[in-house]
Amino acid sequence: MSKKYLIIYKNIKWHIKNYTKIKTLIILMKKHIPNLLTLFNLVSGCLGIIEALNGNLYTAEKYMWLGMILDFLDGYVARLLKSSSSLGKELDSFADLVTSSILPCMMIYITIKNGLDINYKYDFYYYLHNTAFIIPALAALRLAKFNLDDSQTYHFKGMPTPACALLLASLTTLDNSIILKKIKFMNDPLFLSLISIFCSLLLISNIKFIAFKFKGYKWSKNKLRYFFATIAIILFITMKKEGVVLSLILYIIIAFIQTINDKLKKSKT
Repeated sequence: MSKKYLIIYKNIKWHIKNYTKIKTLIILMKKHIPNLLTLFNLVSGCLGIIEALNGNLYTAEKYMWLGMILDFLDGYVARLLKSSSSLGKELDSFADLVTSSILPCMMIYITIKNGLDINYKYDFYYYLHNTAFIIPALAALRLAKFNLDDSQTYHFKGMPTPACALLLASLTTLDNSIILKKIKFMNDPLFLSLISIFCSLLLISNIKFIAFKFKGYKWSKNKLRYFFATIAIILFITMKKEGVVLSLILYIIIAFIQTINDKLKKSKT
């Protein structure tokens, strides 16, 4: 009998030991799944940069979209698994810097350079493509400020880097679009250079941009979010690439109106 109980005891001990190991492994997996998604985001950005440098802007844009989906998922999974960490926050910024700033920078750089005429070789106009490097410089500053600011929970101070990246990248792949046929200057090197500078300055501005993080889902508390999301979805479904550009222009306009409205309210009080 004693041997039988000893065997049972050893079996129970073995199961407990293995259960503890499995539990520890699950905890470690839960902790690092969001970080793994962030690293995939970073790799996606790197692959996009290679494609952009090879002149494959459409493929580069697809990698950027993939990176942004992963960027959304890493935050969502971290909240779902309750595994948010300081490491994840810093890692996310590094990934954003690659996918949402260096990648669109390369796309703008290549597009402007390809659009420049050889006759401008010794003119200031010829060097316009170098303005693209303002994008990652100010994006890095914005991301550093964001990591030190805990107040940007339900709105952003300055344009978020993914929105800036989407707008600039979309402008480089608008070939034969309806917008381009009507507004021909949108693929002009000077315009692309100016819009790059403008969007880069928005990154570090104090203009109040909508953040899609909800306190609750009531209409009364999220009117602006629901309004913009509805218009953006309609534009994307009906106009595809042009819809993305128009949605982001609307996003900027709403941010300016919101900021002016807040200042007027403060001045009255």
